Amino acid sequence: MKSSIKAQVQRVFSRTVIFISLAFTIIIGVIALVAISNKASNMMNAQTEAVVKGVEDWFDSQFSRVNVIANTLAHEDYVGSRFDEAEAYLADIISENPSAYAYYFGLQDDRCVFSDGWEVPADYKATERDWYPDAYANPSADFVAPVYVDADTGKVVVTISKAIIQNGKPVGVFAADFFIDDLTNMTAALDTKDSFAIILDGDGVVLTHQDKNMLPVADANGDMVAKKYSDLGIAQSLVAPAKRTVKLGLGYKYCSDYVKDAGITVVYATKFLAYYGVYIIFVAACAILWVVIYLLCRQSVNKVIASLLEPLNELSEVSDNMKKCELGYTSNNENDDEIGSLCKAIEQSNAVIKGYISDIDHKLEILSEGDLSVEIKDEYIGDFKTLKTSINKIVDSLNETIGLILEISGSVYQSAQDVSNGAESLTSDVQNVIGVVDKVGHSIDEIQKEFDNGIELTKSSDILSADANKALNESYEKMTELIDAMNEISEKSGHIVEIIETIQQISSQTNLLSLNASIEAARAGEAGRGFAVVAGEVGKLAEETSVAVENTAKLIQETSDAVAKGNELVEETARQMKEVVEINNKVTSHIASISDCIKNGSQLIDSVAAEVSDMESFTINTQATSEECVALANELFNQSEQMKASVDRFTLKN
Repeated sequence: MKSSIKAQVQRVFSRTVIFISLAFTIIIGVIALVAISNKASNMMNAQTEAVVKGVEDWFDSQFSRVNVIANTLAHEDYVGSRFDEAEAYLADIISENPSAYAYYFGLQDDRCVFSDGWEVPADYKATERDWYPDAYANPSADFVAPVYVDADTGKVVVTISKAIIQNGKPVGVFAADFFIDDLTNMTAALDTKDSFAIILDGDGVVLTHQDKNMLPVADANGDMVAKKYSDLGIAQSLVAPAKRTVKLGLGYKYCSDYVKDAGITVVYATKFLAYYGVYIIFVAACAILWVVIYLLCRQSVNKVIASLLEPLNELSEVSDNMKKCELGYTSNNENDDEIGSLCKAIEQSNAVIKGYISDIDHKLEILSEGDLSVEIKDEYIGDFKTLKTSINKIVDSLNETIGLILEISGSVYQSAQDVSNGAESLTSDVQNVIGVVDKVGHSIDEIQKEFDNGIELTKSSDILSADANKALNESYEKMTELIDAMNEISEKSGHIVEIIETIQQISSQTNLLSLNASIEAARAGEAGRGFAVVAGEVGKLAEETSVAVENTAKLIQETSDAVAKGNELVEETARQMKEVVEINNKVTSHIASISDCIKNGSQLIDSVAAEVSDMESFTINTQATSEECVALANELFNQSEQMKASVDRFTLKN
């Protein structure tokens, strides 16, 4: 979507002002943030350093005192021969340290001595107390035990213990309880409305805090109730850090450091708004200043733009009129600047263009009346020179074209007459061709019928040949089965001959046995007479069997010979029948070939018939075309007359 020049200038100015102002604000803001952050960080570091220094000094002072007392106990042998004097010694020296609450020491045999004369119960074992094992195991170091709240005073107490070394070996542990009032007073002196120090022991218990409700207290049973760092929203990474650590928390910025010898963590907290408040105020002031500058500059620029764009509004109206082809513009701008010169140039340009349009309109009106002798003779300037040349060329071209049309109109008329006569002759010839094509088509139809009859006959012959071939194949198969049966009969006859030979052997053996029996019966005399009769009958039966077997063998031999001869006849018949089947197959193949030839001839006749039909259609179309040519020739003749009449009205150049 198009926008006005005023809007474009305002948009460019607005973007420029916004960019410059934002860049200025960002640069100043970054510088201020760095300066303020450095100052605030330095302040936090200084405050944290002051707290750390105070904690270190306090613990160093107590460590020194504990070490001196532990060495004195060993050197003066209060842990040995002077053990009974140890209580008085501890009571005497504790009065020199107002922050000390109690001095005491224990030995490996669980004997204990307290500065306040506390009577140690029988079940009290010093070696099992919090202050004893670590200090005894590390005799070269001071050990700070977890804090507790004294039930009598309600004050927070920290215990520092040190191994008692005698003859190079630990023999016990000295411990001292100290009130941390000095640490509390020190941190309170550094606290402000928005910043305060927090001290955490080795277990993360809050020892000092600006809010008294966060400090440890003793309950009704004398047990300590304390807050830990997590209850204050302090991150775990701030507790006992390896080095000084700065981290943002919930509404606060924390600076943490660790006093390793005492196992104490110092955390200095500053409210977020207090830390970044000056920076936020500075950024807000820059933003307000930027808005004021932007509004003032925008108002001033709008006035300047309005005065500069007043002539442009006039030019915008002129351009709208020129788009509507309204060229009657008179400039009201009397200034000699660029815009005034532009207005005068547009006025002069419109006047020249109106003159050209008037001249061209007059010449075109003369051309419309048929006078082709017209010509533009006035002087055209600039791109209008080409327009003048083009119009004159058009007029010259029209003169040449109309002259040529006049010359050829007569020849067109004569050609139209010749075309009309030729088309009528073509129509007559086409009608004769149509008659010949009809006769050829009739003859082709008769040939087609004969081919169709031949195809039907070949189909019938093909069916009969197929049936005969099927019958011959079935007979050949039956003959093959007959041959197999006769072969089987011949094979069975062979088996029967073998059986008869066996019977003959049995008959011979039986006859031999009968003879032997008759001999034995004769030897037996009267007793063997009956047996001789039986032997004789058996011999007769054997002879009859032998005769019957010989007759049967002879009959079987004759049957086998007849079967062999029949088998030869059957095989010959089967061979001849197979040849008949093969011949019949060849006949069937020839019939199929004849059928294919007839079909091909029929297809060829169909193709010729289609070509003749196409020829008939072509001749009919040709006849219609020739009739159309006659009509067109007549129309051409009429139009040539009209064209000649129309051209005659033009006036050409000499």
